[in-house]
Amino acid sequence: MKKRIGAITLAMVLCFSATACSDNSAAPTETESETEYFADEDFLSDLSKSLEARWDISEAQDLATLTNAEYKTTMESAIQAELDIVGKYQTEKFEDTKLQEYVLQYINNLKDQQASLDYIDVDNVKFIDEWNNLYGSRTEIVSTFYNTYGLTVSEKYQSVLNDMLTKATIVANQNEQKAIIDSWVKSITFELAEDNSGWKTYQAVAENTTGYSFDYINLSINLIDSDGVILETRYSSFQNISTGAKVKFEFMSDTEFTSTEVTATYQIK
Repeated sequence: MKKRIGAITLAMVLCFSATACSDNSAAPTETESETEYFADEDFLSDLSKSLEARWDISEAQDLATLTNAEYKTTMESAIQAELDIVGKYQTEKFEDTKLQEYVLQYINNLKDQQASLDYIDVDNVKFIDEWNNLYGSRTEIVSTFYNTYGLTVSEKYQSVLNDMLTKATIVANQNEQKAIIDSWVKSITFELAEDNSGWKTYQAVAENTTGYSFDYINLSINLIDSDGVILETRYSSFQNISTGAKVKFEFMSDTEFTSTEVTATYQIK
């Protein structure tokens, strides 16, 4: 009988010990109980600060009156003021992965803006083109931060932000317009119309389905061989193209090619 009681007691001790061990292993450590950090809210707060830090510099003077050297120095300082605050978020973790994509795009845009300033004295035309494109892209990202993620700035700079949001709308419309026209241009297909002693005439009839009327459109037609090599570029132009109008583009060449690649410059009415 004593042996039986001892066995039961030992079993209970082992059971309690096992339960205790099980409970101890399940208990979270101090590290495990900590909440994982995400940078979403801190970034949006710091973005507001970084924009105002930039504007404290860029809005303090009339940029149009500055020399190239003065403009470069001013904008380098203004952009760096932003990067000093938001640059760290390039390596932070975000709960909203789409927001993280926009953050990386924005920081890279700032760095590209800085780099473009090197062209201001070397190639001013290239600088203006790059700067304007980067500014347009930046306004679109800021617009997303504002409309989707609730970006705010102080009343002092609300009008500056409003200007950026207006520009973002213009850029979005221009990008949509460009995408429609580029798609139409790429659909233009040239066919052999006439073959005279090696020189061949190629024509394409295209209906203007873009919804836009053109003062003019100039096509650049790359002639490409079977290996994808551009052999030469021919050109074809047309003026005063209304919406829905059909026009005939034409070029001549004595080059043997297998396909064409068409791009265009144009002026919309």
